[in-house]
Amino acid sequence: MVDQSSKTKTVVISHVQYSTGFKQDMEELGKLTKQKGLYFVVNPTQSLGALYFNFKDFGIDFMASNGHKWILSSFGIGAIYIKMKYLRDVEKFRPLFFSQFGQKRRENFDKNMKMNMSNTATRFELGTPHFQNIFALNAAIRYISKIGIRHIEKRILNLTDYLINNLQNMNLQILSPIEEKNIDQE
Repeated sequence: MVDQSSKTKTVVISHVQYSTGFKQDMEELGKLTKQKGLYFVVNPTQSLGALYFNFKDFGIDFMASNGHKWILSSFGIGAIYIKMKYLRDVEKFRPLFFSQFGQKRRENFDKNMKMNMSNTATRFELGTPHFQNIFALNAAIRYISKIGIRHIEKRILNLTDYLINNLQNMNLQILSPIEEKNIDQE
């Protein structure tokens, strides 16, 4: 629990912890951070593409993830999400680099001493986009969307249950904690 008198301003977590597989209760964390007036920053790299994840449902302020792993894309691509209310605050969330791409009027690059940043996420663009990775990520997202994330999650959980049942039938010790739940109710 966050102490009201603390200097804590931000909660930064992974949706699913990479080494243990622990899955955070995003709804409760979202409610808590909102109640305490904290920024809520999430890295869903270990779950994006495998488990349901919606930044709007969870009250997330910032999200950053890479594009490989479950999202099925390539290395060197990822995604960020910044809640629109923060993008509107140009002074507070100004890129720490001198970039033509973040400018509203790119043709005035030579007169760029006074930065006039875009009010959208384009202010964070830098250099030439890596088009191959952008196309790969787009194809991966379309593929996952066509199957449906809820179907993918259910299949993964069913396969996990199948594995656990077979390991238990073989009298093998499972070191990970096992939650008893009915995945059809989720």
